[in-house]
Amino acid sequence: MRRFIFAVLILACALATPPLLSTKGRLQAGRNAELPTRTTTLELVVVEVDQCRHCAHFREAIAPGYRKTWLEKRAPLRFVEAAAFMATSTGLRQPIDTVPTAILMADGVEVDRVTGLLDPEMFYEAVTFMIERSGV
Repeated sequence: MRRFIFAVLILACALATPPLLSTKGRLQAGRNAELPTRTTTLELVVVEVDQCRHCAHFREAIAPGYRKTWLEKRAPLRFVEAAAFMATSTGLRQPIDTVPTAILMADGVEVDRVTGLLDPEMFYEAVTFMIERSGV
């Protein structure tokens, strides 16, 4: 019975407390509005290997257009070699088994990824979705 009452109290408190962040990540007015916000650095790391025709196609067909969008300002694009990146990056959620792989990183930690080659429009939509879903 005590567990039930405790669970009901926790649920009631959770439902009664307004969220600190809105869906767009801005602070809402309230008792916590004076808290400082932390700046998170996003970057889109594209992992590739030498002599990969899909990686070369990514550089030719997707990267130039990406650099002209608002996405580049939010998550700058950086190309890295697969072996070197996997040896030095500790923030990956899983190994890289396909190239090209575009990994959205927040302060050096993987947030999400797009694996393989997509057409430019689908790629931009996927990155937009990843950034929005990250809440950063």
